[in-house]
Parts: sequence; C-alpha cells; structure tokens
Amino acid sequence: MNCHLFLQGDIRIGKSTLIRKAILSYLNDVGGYYVQRIYANDNPKRYIGFAVKPVSMKDDYQLNAYVNSLSDVNGLFLYCNQLGIWQQIPGVFTRAAVDYMNNAILQKKKLIIMDELGGVELEDIAFSKTVLSILNGDIPVLGVLKLPLNVQKFKKAAGGKYDIAIEKIQRIYDEIKNHKKVTVLTLSKTEDFSVETKLLGFVKGVFDREKI
Repeated sequence: MNCHLFLQGDIRIGKSTLIRKAILSYLNDVGGYYVQRIYANDNPKRYIGFAVKPVSMKDDYQLNAYVNSLSDVNGLFLYCNQLGIWQQIPGVFTRAAVDYMNNAILQKKKLIIMDELGGVELEDIAFSKTVLSILNGDIPVLGVLKLPLNVQKFKKAAGGKYDIAIEKIQRIYDEIKNHKKVTVLTLSKTEDFSVETKLLGFVKGVFDREKI
C-alpha cells in the first residue's frame, strides 16, 4: 500500500468513524483536522452545521456535537439557515485546516489526518498547496476524499448562490486521487470489513515503521 490512504463512500456510511477507531491508540503522534457534525439539542436527529476541528485528545475528538445555538460552535464553516438553505462561512474551513496541518508538521507528528477534502475548499490556493505539499512529502496521510458528486450536491443545496469553479476543483481533485503515493479505498455496506482490515493495517504499519 502507498504512503497515503483515503477512504471514499456514501455520506454517513462510517468513514470518519473507522478512522477515529483506528487512530485512538496513537493520538499523541497524530495531527491534522476532521469535520464535526453539529446537531441542535432541541432536535438531535437533524444536523444543522459542520465545524472544522483539530485532531487532539480522545475526549476532544468527537465526530458529533450537540448545541443550543450555532453561536456556541468554534470552527463552524457550513450551516443550515432558517429557510433550510445551507450557507458557507468563507475562509473558516481552509484557514483552520491549513493551520492544523502545518502544526502537525511543526510538531513532528507521525500521521496527518485530512478528514475530509475534495470539495469547494480546493478552490483555495493555500489549502490546495498545503495538501499537495504534504502528499509529496514523507509524512503519511490518512483521510476521507469526497465523492465527486458531492460538490454538485452542495451547489444545488446552496441554491446556486456560490460561484464554484468546478473545473479547477476537478483538476486538483484528480491530482490528489491519482497521486502516485495515494491509495483510495471505497467503503460500502458489503465491504466494510475488508476496508477496515486494510485501514487498521495501514495505521499499524505507520507506527511500526517508526519503531524501526
């Protein structure tokens, strides 16, 4: 398997859950970012936003959060307004994610998490350059690569309000997915055991290699 591993699959199929499970024992040596799903306390079955968070200690590394108000959420970058339209807060995701990835490098982490990428954030030059620079480097990466159709879904959900450079995103997306050091595994309901086995093997291999 190559130096970097990305999971793909349908929304809410369990990609981030598998990654979290695989790296919990190694968190002191892991950096990067993940996306947290935000729910309202008064309606805990419906998510209302997404926030970007640093990979940190177990108690802080929570894939879901429940809040009284979106104003309580640090790192909020996408939310559903009162009209049911999803709205982006420009720059929040990309600035934070770049900081978390660069901090992982400065702190000499042994594994960098990129959970997730492959959408409108690829328009951001600093973000894309950071991602590609890390992929060209020697620090292993584990992450989630969005399915291409999710960009189109976002554009439709946003009511066409955002000028998304689809061609630019697609070019960088392809560069990531087809990178010579990248392996992409597709998670499905019928193949989750096989993917999980490969994922656990990848993580174990990263840290076993560091012991040599």
